[in-house]
Amino acid sequence: MTIHRLPDALAHGGRLSTENLDFRFREVTVRGPRPWIDVKAFGASGDGTSNDTLAIQAAVAAVPSAGGVVYFPTGTYRVTTITINKSNCMLIGAGNSTTVLKATTGATQLIDI
Repeated sequence: MTIHRLPDALAHGGRLSTENLDFRFREVTVRGPRPWIDVKAFGASGDGTSNDTLAIQAAVAAVPSAGGVVYFPTGTYRVTTITINKSNCMLIGAGNSTTVLKATTGATQLIDI
């Protein structure tokens, strides 16, 4: 299975704002059981209209202190700001054109690391 994740810069204190949303995913191959936390298991809809911020934030909070992966299945996730306050927490999606994080009205920063 090939999955995609956000640029390495975000894993090292970078920020993703509504001004710099043109980024490229890097492919990562995963073998074995799915080693991630699925945002839909926490109530995210990914329907492009619902605000998924609270569900995504709950998924991030469930990442163990040693780190882990938060997975976004295919969909469009509307968010205000997602705060990542854990080390080694990665966000990955189903693909470059199939998983979208979209700012809600008035949002100025999508991801705060």
